[in-house]
Amino acid sequence: MLSKRVSYKLVVSLFGFSSLMVSHSSMADSPAPTFGDIKHKPTLDQLYRSSGITHKYVDFSMFHYVPKGDQVKEEPDKQRLLFRKPGGLPDGYAERKGEVIFYYDASGKLIRIQKLAEDP
Repeated sequence: MLSKRVSYKLVVSLFGFSSLMVSHSSMADSPAPTFGDIKHKPTLDQLYRSSGITHKYVDFSMFHYVPKGDQVKEEPDKQRLLFRKPGGLPDGYAERKGEVIFYYDASGKLIRIQKLAEDP
């Protein structure tokens, strides 16, 4: 008769070997994907264009002032432009209210007012 220690090692090794064989046999059932089988997930832009949410368009061509060297980010739902310094820090924003565009600095202080021309 085998000792308890030897029988325990034998049972553990048989269990490990059987689990290894089961995992390899499950991998063998599904072939490796080839180049044509790989499916790419859609990008966020593609998901946004194909989604059912309403897409709001705002014409920002009437906003004439942009701080020198700043990057501009549009927020059409709030009818405003955000200005960011090249490092990504906020540098203010411009917001349209009625027939006037207000320009604010990074602290929220009003720095410029642009009146829109009335259509004849």
